[in-house]
Order: sequence, then C-alpha cells, then structure tokens
Amino acid sequence: MTLRAIADDLAADFAACGPLATCQRLALQPQRAGRTVAIRCPWHDDATPSCTITIGPERTIRAHCFSCGESWDVLSLIAQVERLDIKSDFRRVVERGAEIAGRHDLLARLQLKAAAESVRQSLTDVAAVVARLKLSAAPTKYGVAIACPTGQHPGPCYVSRARSGVLWAKCKACGWSGDVIALVGAVRGLEREAAVQAAAEIAHVQVRPRVATPLPPPPPRLVRPSAPEPTYPDREQVLDLLGACVRVNQDEQVAAWLASRGLDADAVAIRDLALALPQSAALPRWARFRGRPWTDTGHRLIVPLFDSQGLERSVHACRVVDGSTPKRIAPAGHKVAGLIMADTMTRLMLAAGRWPEWAIGSARVVVCEGEPDWLTWAVRTPLYRCPAHAVMGIIAGSWTDEIAAAIPRGAAVVIWTDHDQAGERYATQIAASLRGRCSTLRGAIHG
Repeated sequence: MTLRAIADDLAADFAACGPLATCQRLALQPQRAGRTVAIRCPWHDDATPSCTITIGPERTIRAHCFSCGESWDVLSLIAQVERLDIKSDFRRVVERGAEIAGRHDLLARLQLKAAAESVRQSLTDVAAVVARLKLSAAPTKYGVAIACPTGQHPGPCYVSRARSGVLWAKCKACGWSGDVIALVGAVRGLEREAAVQAAAEIAHVQVRPRVATPLPPPPPRLVRPSAPEPTYPDREQVLDLLGACVRVNQDEQVAAWLASRGLDADAVAIRDLALALPQSAALPRWARFRGRPWTDTGHRLIVPLFDSQGLERSVHACRVVDGSTPKRIAPAGHKVAGLIMADTMTRLMLAAGRWPEWAIGSARVVVCEGEPDWLTWAVRTPLYRCPAHAVMGIIAGSWTDEIAAAIPRGAAVVIWTDHDQAGERYATQIAASLRGRCSTLRGAIHG
C-alpha cells in the first residue's frame, strides 16, 4: 500500500467522522454556525471563527477561510496544527494523523514502509546479499546470475543495482521481478511483512515492532436532536382566537364565500359551527402561513376542532379569497391528529360519553370529509326539529382510535367521504375501527 493510498484512507476516516468530530480530534474548539462548523483559522491570526470545516464534493474534509480566502484538505490542516511541513515531511504528517485518528493499522503500515525503505537503502551490495542468502551465483555483465528464487525455473535470474541505487532482481525465464525484500521473501518463502523482518536482520537494521494496540472506539458522531413531537396549540390561545372572532353572517366576505358553496351564513352562525376572523384581530404566532398572518393570506373562516372529550383544542382556517396559498390550513407547527369538526349533537355526545337520553331514537352519526360537506350536513335539520343524528367532520389525520371509541356502541354510522382515493381510504379506516361495535353505511355521491 503506497503512502498516498494510506493518506487517502486516513482522509476518508476523518470524513466518515464528520467536520465536528475532526475539529474535536484536533482540539480546534469548533463552533456551530448554522449547519456549518467554524473554527479560528490556523493559518493566520484570526480573532473570530472565519474558517469553515465541511465535507467537500469529493467526500473529504475541506477547510476554507473566508478571511484569507484559502482552502485546504484535512492533511494540510493536520500539518498546520502540528507545525509540520506537508511537502518535506509528508510521511510524518500522515503518521501524526493516524495517531490522532487512532488508526493503529495505518501506523503499522507506515512503520513497515519505513523499515522496508531503510532495508533497501542498506542492502545495495549484490555480492554480499547473494552470499548472505547462500545462493549460487555466476558473474555476468548484468550483475550476477542465480537460479529463479521462486524455484519454478533454473534461471537465469539476474541480480543487479538499478539506477536508483537499490538492488533489483529479474528472472528472464518466468518474468518474476522484485527488490531485495521481494528476493529475500521469494528465496525463504515469506510474506511481505516477514520478508521485511528477515531482510532487516541481514542488513542489521532494527525494525520497530508492529503496533498491536486495538483500535479505540471512534469519536462520537454529532447527533442532531430530533424535532419535538408536534402538539396542539395552547388551549388558552385557541379560546382567545375564537373569542376575537365574529359570527360569519357579520362578515360580508366570509358570508359571500359560504353562499358560493350553497351555504346560508345565518344557518351556520346560529348553530355556532364556524366563525369569521376580523382583519384587525391580534393573532398568535401559529396563526400564520410561511410567516404571513391568516388575515393577510385570506384564511378567515375559522372552524373549531374538538378532541374526543368534546373540548376545543385547535382550529382549521379556510381561505375565503382567491389566492395561491392552500385552501385550508392548520396552526403552524402543530398537529390536528385526533381532532374533528363537531356540531352541537356531536359535542354533547363527546362531553357526556354517550348518546343524549333526550334524543329521538338510537344513536346515529354522520361522518363527513371537509368543511363544506360537514357544514352542509350540520345545517340540514331545521331548528324547530330535534336533531336525529350527530354530524362529525374530518380532515387528514382526524380519525383515531380515541375518536372511534367515543361513538356509542350500537350506533348507526354513515360514512360520507369523497369518492376518490383519499376518501375511500378514510372510509376504509373508519369502517375498520368501528367493526364489531357499530353498523356502518357508505354514503353515495348524491343523496
């Protein structure tokens, strides 16, 4: 393995640990700057962290200083921190990097390479090497001729000094060739590491023992804290927002939107099904879409959302003007799972945990998808009649086991969701959750 290959392996090890762990290994006191790790530039007198440590396009650690404008790789960073010259002392830079990273396997390879280089520089006398290996040799103009050290051919194998000064052997019969270490290994049948040791004994060169210390565990990777589980908005803020609203028949724009969907604003208002958000209302932080308040985006029809106990826990806002924003949105950063739209009968049923005793007939519940269908069903029973059914409205994520358990056992449930992929999925989920407790009927498109 070449020195460059060892250096590349080391650079990949630092990249695998990430920028933060690399800075911690080098004691560089990293600081977070958004998604980037920043340090004080080690190449110049840096008063504030202006050098970023990132993963470059080639998937290695890269350092870039925005003050002096220079960029370096991780080995250059190690050299600068350790006060080494990367050009004249590259091997020492790689060794120091392997020590910092705890890569004892790379240190052993570097030690083996250093020992091999020392042996090659010491064993340059052809005659002495052949004599110490006890080989029969005949002098030639190419050096000396010996039998093939692999034992497969009688030779000739020529042993001579190359232009670089090191000893080199080449068999003319089989094409085998190698330096003095390879020659020792071939003659004695040794692997590379053992051949280096044997050649060192011939040259009287001391070789440092191979590092056998086990690898330490890698430094801890930066674990980003997981985002907190979404919750419902603060209930006091929800009630304050609802208290700041007016009846839908008191706002011309909201009333016109309801009328465009075949809904009478007076019928919606008297049943307290939805409210209108005034343009001047003070809004909580979550009543926004991408930083813009609902009054600015036109989401001014406010529908309260209730939990399985019949308590107002959140709201759903509908856009009543033309625009490019979503037609309906929930409070920013909060969940709506387990919350439904509820008419008066549904609220009473949820609060009491049973079907109202004064109601006519047994429990009957209609489950609708979306605000317009829910409002249409919720105003269907004239005010002078006693309601014969409760009307629930669902949106994405509304239906849960808690909501299903809040429907009285033995109730007849009509599932009135859209006849599209999402609506069919809702219908299947609702029917499955009520199986064995309630009877269900899938509503038709028209009825």
